[in-house]
Amino acid sequence: VYAFGKNTSLTSVTIPQTLKVINNNVFYNCSGLKNLDLGSVEVLNNYAFYGTKSLESLVLPETLKSIGKYAFKGSAGLNSLFLCSSIEEINAHAFYGCKNLTIYTDAKTVPDGWNARWNSSYCPVIFGAELSKDGKYVVAVNIEEGSVINDKSGKTTISAPEREGYEFVG
Repeated sequence: VYAFGKNTSLTSVTIPQTLKVINNNVFYNCSGLKNLDLGSVEVLNNYAFYGTKSLESLVLPETLKSIGKYAFKGSAGLNSLFLCSSIEEINAHAFYGCKNLTIYTDAKTVPDGWNARWNSSYCPVIFGAELSKDGKYVVAVNIEEGSVINDKSGKTTISAPEREGYEFVG
């Protein structure tokens, strides 16, 4: 618990492929963290990356099954994120305070195991998105009636999908 907590000089983290669980508060308030490679992690526990306000990009591994409450609270630097429908559980307020975030998912609707308050900041969510074969970026979005929620919440606007070295032009 709090293994790296409040370490403001930590800017990049690569989780080893053998590590499957990130415990509560491990990177709590690591406000300088910009780059994060989660390896093959399966569980992100409560407050794991709480307060990582400089985190700019994040690719969640296909192995991920559970995201704890407030796991990414305050990660205001995140603009887009892909959530696989294979994530079995997302707890309350997982992305609270991610004021610039647009969430893309291959799910058609919110999966049953995702808490009713998982997106308590009302970030825009785009359902039915297609992820690249390597799982690192969105390749297609088909906007249909009901496939976008919170797009007019007034709290944030939809951001374009991101891929390093590329610019999304619509």
